[in-house]
Amino acid sequence: MIDLGEWTMETEILDEGRQDWVSFAVVSQIVGAYEGSELGPRAMSRRAVEVAVALVESGRIVAGDLTPAGFHPWPGDAYEVVARIRRDAEDVIARHGYIPLAEVCWFATPELVARARS
Repeated sequence: MIDLGEWTMETEILDEGRQDWVSFAVVSQIVGAYEGSELGPRAMSRRAVEVAVALVESGRIVAGDLTPAGFHPWPGDAYEVVARIRRDAEDVIARHGYIPLAEVCWFATPELVARARS
């Protein structure tokens, strides 16, 4: 059981990612819940990018595409994946002002990815 005193937005994202695929929209909602939705959609989306990038860089979540055939992790090392996340997210934010559901990529923990492949 997790001590709620140590519950952070990162642990909440990881908990979601152990159970199901996590969209950028969910990451943004979690960021808003912890840091305040008064940030506005553009700033909240950019903050969600930074949180997601930190989790990808540390290897705690995997970025990929979710298709009818399943989850497909993005190829490349962490540096390449992070660069793609930043680039794609900026493009989406420039078009929409935020990151809508199912845009940019999806996330999962390495454990969920392994379970889905077995």
